[in-house]
Amino acid sequence: MNPSFNNSIPVKRIKVSVIVSTYKSAEFIWGCLEDLVTQTLYEKGEVEIIIIDSASPENEGEIIQEFQENYPNIIYQRTQERETLYCAWNRAIKLARGLYLTNGNTDDRRCFNALEIMANYLDNNREISLVYADQLITTIKNDTFANTPALKHWNWPNYSYQQMRQGCCVGSQPMWRKMLHDKYGYFQENFRCA
Repeated sequence: MNPSFNNSIPVKRIKVSVIVSTYKSAEFIWGCLEDLVTQTLYEKGEVEIIIIDSASPENEGEIIQEFQENYPNIIYQRTQERETLYCAWNRAIKLARGLYLTNGNTDDRRCFNALEIMANYLDNNREISLVYADQLITTIKNDTFANTPALKHWNWPNYSYQQMRQGCCVGSQPMWRKMLHDKYGYFQENFRCA
């Protein structure tokens, strides 16, 4: 018998894997992680955060390690060389255990229950593969969703395949089924992003 195994503690199934790529974003990583670990679904033990440090010259790793000491389900991997955003995302997706994926841009924040709302929608609508939400726009660094004075909205249009082919109509915080990568493959790593 393995002495570190305790069968009296139930193991939670990871529902959502949040993939975070960081490069020169030390000023945002604390707020990003604080936002993610206070999500209702994270507090239920159903979220993991996978951070790929793309050889950043800043101290994101030290900040992330502080969070790892206090919060479970944070995976941190640093690459030897800088990678494209989509290379980092693919690396994180291959580590992900969740049914659903979402990206956690270091300068974005969410409503406290955003991940749970989006995951529940996917749970209850099996024919839907991707969900996304409207956004508030702020110019205040590390502004939180709960305290923002932002009044400017970015209301994304209803989904249309035609519109998706012409440009991103799902915003910066979509959530999608991980199994899509089994069917369609991974992001094209040579693509760059503004």
